[in-house]
Amino acid sequence: MTLTKLRICTFNARSLSSQARFAEFQAEVDKIKHDVIGIAEVKRRGSGRLNLPNDAVLLYAGHDNKTAEGVGFYVSPHLKSRIAGFNAISPRVAEL
Repeated sequence: MTLTKLRICTFNARSLSSQARFAEFQAEVDKIKHDVIGIAEVKRRGSGRLNLPNDAVLLYAGHDNKTAEGVGFYVSPHLKSRIAGFNAISPRVAEL
C-alpha cells in the first residue's frame, strides 16, 4: 500500500471506560476522515490494545488503579498492520 497523505487528528474523549461512552466515540469517529486519531482522556485502567469489531485498533495507556487521565491512539484498519510498536510512557504520554 502506498500512502501519499496521512490524516492525523486529535480527539478529547472525556472517557472511554464504559460501553456507552465507547459507542459514542465510535459514532463520532465514523464522521471523521482519519488514519490515526490521538486520544486524550481515555480514562481506561492500565495499558493495552483492543482489536475492534470494525477492524480498527485502539492502543491506550492509563493508570493501573484508577480511571483518570489516559491517552491512546485509534488506528484505521488499513494502517494497523503497519504499527511497529506502542510505548506507554505514562498516563499522559505514549508513542506509536
